[in-house]
Amino acid sequence: MYTHLTNALKEHYRRKGNKIVFRNNSSLNQLALQMWERLDYSEMDSSVLSKVINGQRLFTFKQLRVFCDIMNFSHKQRNMLFDALTNDKMMNEGLDYKKENKFLYRAKLNNQANTTNSKRKSMILLDNRSRILLKKIFSEIIPKTNELSKIGIKFSNKSYYLLVNKGIQKYRPFVENKSSDFDVSIPYCGFKKTVEGLENNCKCGYHLALYGVIKECIVQKIFSKDAIQAELKKWVSFFFPMESVIYYLENLSSRDNTTTILLHNLKRNSRLLQGYN
Repeated sequence: MYTHLTNALKEHYRRKGNKIVFRNNSSLNQLALQMWERLDYSEMDSSVLSKVINGQRLFTFKQLRVFCDIMNFSHKQRNMLFDALTNDKMMNEGLDYKKENKFLYRAKLNNQANTTNSKRKSMILLDNRSRILLKKIFSEIIPKTNELSKIGIKFSNKSYYLLVNKGIQKYRPFVENKSSDFDVSIPYCGFKKTVEGLENNCKCGYHLALYGVIKECIVQKIFSKDAIQAELKKWVSFFFPMESVIYYLENLSSRDNTTTILLHNLKRNSRLLQGYN
């Protein structure tokens, strides 16, 4: 029995006899259908949703994110549900959620899923011209592994965990107060702009890492908002290289035939680029 998520979900629906009605007035069948559509016509049906509500199984993080999007929850409501799901997942693995660092646990899951997606992306088949163009764009917009960043931290998978720790860490008020109003948009997560107070921001692993970038910039006396935003952009590109290439191609003022074909092929394989498990 998974009690944490089940109890957290209770305030978001009511029972009418044998029926469940969610706060957006969707029935269980209707909400399951919406989730099924947004999850690329997979992973969800009314029986799965019913089992989650009754504590017989858990959402994946991706499924919970879709559920929150459909319900149009605030960041506070989302954080409460993600904390509850994290507690249940940690207990399921024999971990003590009261003693272990939940932020690092979720950050690890985020990174594992993104690494798996990256391996799948590398298998995308491209013609020779597209491969040459993709390599050229990578060299222009994606930081190289182990290249030194402006904040003195190397672009690497190991640095991801270092930055997550910095994002979690409580700094002096001057640093904390300067960390709001930055664009931290990333794929698969709807949170876009930092606000004051960690508890009011998204706590997924990659956002925690980006908070770490912001704080480290300020600690190193990089106060220009444009400079900090540029550093954030580099880290987002490093964490999500293929998505960054797609964004770059989509926003070109004009595209020749080779560029158009590359964009088409990358977007055609976009199913490989979808959310975290």
